[in-house]
Amino acid sequence: MPDTIFLFTDRYPYGAGETFVDTELKADVASKYDICVVPVRAGRTKRELPSGAMLCEDVVRAPLLLKCTAWLRMAASRHLWSLPFVHNYPPRGLRQWKNAIGGLYRANLLYMVIKSNRDFFSQADVMYSYWFDNTALGLSIAKEHIDELEDIPIVCRAHGFDVFEEERGIYFPSRGYVFSHIEKVLAVSKKGADYLRSRYPEGTTHIGNMYLGVKDAAARTHELVPGRLSFVSCSNMIPLKRLEITADFIKRYAAENPSTEISWTHFGQGPSCGQVKKAVSSDKPSNLNVFLEGPVENDELLRRYAGGTFDIFVSMSRTEGMPVSVMEAMSCGIVPLCADAGGTSEAVDGTVGALIPNSPSYDDFRSAANRIAKNYVTLSQAALDRQRKMFSMQSNFAAFYRYLSRIKSR
Repeated sequence: MPDTIFLFTDRYPYGAGETFVDTELKADVASKYDICVVPVRAGRTKRELPSGAMLCEDVVRAPLLLKCTAWLRMAASRHLWSLPFVHNYPPRGLRQWKNAIGGLYRANLLYMVIKSNRDFFSQADVMYSYWFDNTALGLSIAKEHIDELEDIPIVCRAHGFDVFEEERGIYFPSRGYVFSHIEKVLAVSKKGADYLRSRYPEGTTHIGNMYLGVKDAAARTHELVPGRLSFVSCSNMIPLKRLEITADFIKRYAAENPSTEISWTHFGQGPSCGQVKKAVSSDKPSNLNVFLEGPVENDELLRRYAGGTFDIFVSMSRTEGMPVSVMEAMSCGIVPLCADAGGTSEAVDGTVGALIPNSPSYDDFRSAANRIAKNYVTLSQAALDRQRKMFSMQSNFAAFYRYLSRIKSR
């Protein structure tokens, strides 16, 4: 009989985000396990789940009475009143207090929903949270207070914002409590796992690392077209992605290489779109073409990547977990040029592309781009090989779900 895994997401399948969850479920996972997806927030649109997965909307459709009860329970909980006395990491400032109170409410709402439908949720062999956020706290509260869940292990992935919370200025309450109730937190980068161990030494034995993966695209390395160089990037248009820096560096590079036809294509949208357009249009060299494509479906993105028209993938992000966008580019032989953020250095180095300082200068960028252009075919093949070896969807997700099956059987 297949294992029953309850997968808790932020919004997926609602909205357009968490595409990595969709990729994971399509990696021949849903057909081998009984997967029940439980989003904790809703959205305006809803995608179709991969065949074999089912959807539980109990949390997003929680009645008003249950929400009010969750607020009252949160207000009276020891998790709230102990916050000022957390000896190592109490919340600081208004934003972190808002994070803490909102997070405790969402955790208590999840607990109340599970409690009200305990017969259904107790069917799980494993409770799996895609994020190490307040969902992990809600599952921990449920595990402590609901007898039927006592023997069901909780496993969380941990990415970027839910790991490097200090860098983002956000706050997750009661993490020491969470570590005492979960089986494992699996960071998507070794750097993330090391950071969690140093910040929460009490949870050391519960912290590990398992990489995500992307599809092995049907792509080959390609040579640069003489007199042409094509940059590409893919991210939300938000300040931490520092797309204005990307725009500035590429404009300056084009100005210094007037005999080369240079292009920059960006996939993604967000609140920084206006600033990026302004940065692009100001003093743009005549040999530079810029295409802000907006959001595209993941399959279409990979099809475009595999077409061989993009040469260098650029990421100047200030902070990262383990950038799947970089893995996707490498899977198509596109050479990465990245700022050293989060776990990026575990995928990118000088043998497959270029890793420049997290506070990059234009000289760093220019030197990296020139070296990539000079050694393009070698680096393109190395990038492709590294993705196949370290970040293959088929092997990495299969290993992760085997782990879930193994801990369920203990």
